[in-house]
Amino acid sequence: MREMGVAGEPAGDSPAGDGRTIQPHAMLLVLDRTAIRVAGASANAAAWLGGDPAASLIDRPIDALIDPDSLARLRLTLDSGPLAQPFPVGAIARGDGRLLGSGLAHRLAGHPLLEIEAPVGEESLEAVPVGWLDALLADGPRIRPEDGGDLVAELAAAAERLRGITGFDRVSVHRFTHDWNVELLAESGAPSIRGMAERVFPADEVDGLWSRMFGLHWVRTIADVDAGPVPVELPPALADDPMALAHVAARAPLASHEEYLRRLGVRSATVLVLSNAGKAWGMIACHAIDTPRRPSLIRRVALAALARALSHRIAAHEAAARQRHREHIRERLATPIAALGSSEELTAVLSRHAGALMQGLSATGMAICIGATVECHGHTPPDAAIRELAQWLTAGRPAVCATERLATLFAPMADHEACAAGMLAIRLSRVSADFVMWFRPGKPRLSRPGASRQELGESAPWSSDERDAASELRRAVLDILVERSVRVSRRAMMLTRDNQALVSADQRKDAFIAMLGHELRGPLSALEYGIASLHGARDDGSATPPEVLDILRRQVRQMSALVEDIVDIARIRHNRLELRRRPLRVADILRDAVDANAAALERADQGIEVSCADDTMRIMADPMRMTQILTNLLANAIRHARSSRPIELVARRDGEYALVAVRDHGPGLSPEMQHTIFDAFSAPTGDAESSRVGLGLGLSLVRSLVEAHAGTIEVTSEGTGHGSCFTLRLPLADTEPAAEPGEGRTAGNRQLAPTAAPRRILIVDDDADSAVALAVLMRTYGHQARKAHDGATALAVLASYDADVVTIDQNLPDIDGASLAREIRARSSRPPRLICISGETPAEHSGASVFDQVLVKPVDPQSLLALVGRTDAPAPGAH
Repeated sequence: MREMGVAGEPAGDSPAGDGRTIQPHAMLLVLDRTAIRVAGASANAAAWLGGDPAASLIDRPIDALIDPDSLARLRLTLDSGPLAQPFPVGAIARGDGRLLGSGLAHRLAGHPLLEIEAPVGEESLEAVPVGWLDALLADGPRIRPEDGGDLVAELAAAAERLRGITGFDRVSVHRFTHDWNVELLAESGAPSIRGMAERVFPADEVDGLWSRMFGLHWVRTIADVDAGPVPVELPPALADDPMALAHVAARAPLASHEEYLRRLGVRSATVLVLSNAGKAWGMIACHAIDTPRRPSLIRRVALAALARALSHRIAAHEAAARQRHREHIRERLATPIAALGSSEELTAVLSRHAGALMQGLSATGMAICIGATVECHGHTPPDAAIRELAQWLTAGRPAVCATERLATLFAPMADHEACAAGMLAIRLSRVSADFVMWFRPGKPRLSRPGASRQELGESAPWSSDERDAASELRRAVLDILVERSVRVSRRAMMLTRDNQALVSADQRKDAFIAMLGHELRGPLSALEYGIASLHGARDDGSATPPEVLDILRRQVRQMSALVEDIVDIARIRHNRLELRRRPLRVADILRDAVDANAAALERADQGIEVSCADDTMRIMADPMRMTQILTNLLANAIRHARSSRPIELVARRDGEYALVAVRDHGPGLSPEMQHTIFDAFSAPTGDAESSRVGLGLGLSLVRSLVEAHAGTIEVTSEGTGHGSCFTLRLPLADTEPAAEPGEGRTAGNRQLAPTAAPRRILIVDDDADSAVALAVLMRTYGHQARKAHDGATALAVLASYDADVVTIDQNLPDIDGASLAREIRARSSRPPRLICISGETPAEHSGASVFDQVLVKPVDPQSLLALVGRTDAPAPGAH
């Protein structure tokens, strides 16, 4: 039965501990490796074989000792295999034909061993008593797939049936605890026989008897504790082996086992080993009290079959119980593990589910030690002891640590065995003493009745399923911690990235402000010079030089375009950009863009080639915005072009889209710059030949305007020194362009002309310079003009001044422009033409419709003079 794998090998099987004695109801022959001659024998062998008891059998031929039939059966058995376990040989007779008994044969270190047991009474040795075996199993356990029935009741029934058949005085069923103490489960005994319920034999008092006794045979028989052992002479190869006779069924018992039986008043015993999946689970002890009783070898075969059947039943029962326990653990831990995924703090989650965690792991106490916090539930040592224990656990202990003898490993816990003799702990951090611990109390030590006090020992053991469940909980906690750490890390990375983006944007903004100052200084200088020239001409009475007026007009336009770009960026970011789309021919858009930039091309002495492969291509677009897009792209190309080769403006059809490309042959763009060229406040660097790079707003504005037209823009460059190409992709339109009255591409170049009839005008603006300048303009062209810088003054002026036109700034110090317009309309039976002039178009909900016209600063003087000079009835809300 070595396959049972019981812990603790036999250490010797004689009172002297030398392992070289057998019981007197048997004899033993050890043959040489050829199985021809005797190499060793028990001291009683010569007498059994009919010779001189004092004579030596060493070197005697085996065929001179047993009859030919017995020898033939022995040789057949020895030739059948290695014989690591004893195998029945059958009836063995000596040379004169006298029956010796039943034979068992096996091999040890190459030597055949023949064990012969004397017969019991008149029992037949020819066949196994099948009917007797069937009777043993008839009321015994049945191996069923279900786990119904009471295992203890079944074992008790088997004990009762076994006593009736074997004739033993008492049959008792015992189970071994994890520490090899013996637990009585059931017994059957004659009325006159004392029961074992009050008998106590702790494992430590019988010198490890059970761990050394079981594991070799299913059935073990001690025929008579009063019979003296018989020594065995062994060949040199086996003489020093304490396990030489381990497989001999009749080997002599341990002295401790004999003492154990004598304490019980037992004369002889036959023990059936009960196992669970190869490990000793318990035993059935059959005791004869006064008269020795020895089952024959053949009857022991039947008892071994019964032991196997019961062991299978036990294994099935224990497996089912373990499965139920595993499901219990899984059920109790499922909710706590699922709750770990919440955003709640880990300590709070574990504490809230402490009851389920203790139930699942069959613990009476639980401590959560994370950081400086210790949360205790159930029966646990005090917080200070928990912290000390956590520090001890960090010193090289495994991540999942389980023990039933905590005080043995960690002496300070000796005072807390009543609640923490056993501990199961999981570690949650590699760098700090973060643990979850479960505790079990110590079990009372097994002691004899009448002892002065009952001491506590180790706790119930932690099963592998409980340790696995704790490991699973630990993995779940660590997964959550890792996930949270990853989220924190990602959030930190995102914050770092966003911070870098903000820093970069702030740097670009600073560069933009610096460049804006540079861009404004040029026009302001020109304006200062021009104004000085005007003063000089006025002082000496000469005419104003026409080139000075051209310069002033051009610089004002440049500043107006700059301010418009900035305002457009703000409009786009606040989703307030308005597009007035209509069908436009792509060829006309290209021609308008070239005309609008003719002066810049001429000043830069830069040529341009225009090509449109299909004059019929049309798109739905805002003409002003399309001119703005191409003007920005052409201005960018003019700024960076440093080649005699002309700029290329090319348009072609690509399926349902029109492609418009602006290519220059300037310094080009690096791959990094191509990724950021359309970002606000971003401008290409490294153009050492360019006198100024620009504000970094134009291309950002271009991309936004193109996307507002449902198009895309991209830039390509083969690298520094190879120029750049910006390509627009805009959806084509199917409708024909509609002619608009008075449409003309050169309207922006018309000269200002005085109106035919003078008008009375009131200018309401809190900016005194703007109000004065506008009043001067109106008077220059023959109109009357008065000013007011707030709403109250405007109403007071209108009480005595019959104005034809009122221009109103939307933002006044005491009232908004729309409210002032309503008040004027309410007080006048014939209200004047009301024109809103503001930095932003007022939203509809803020009163844009109350005005006759709405103009956004800076206002084209010609357009304003045209509105002022109109005598037709106003159309409120026009823009």
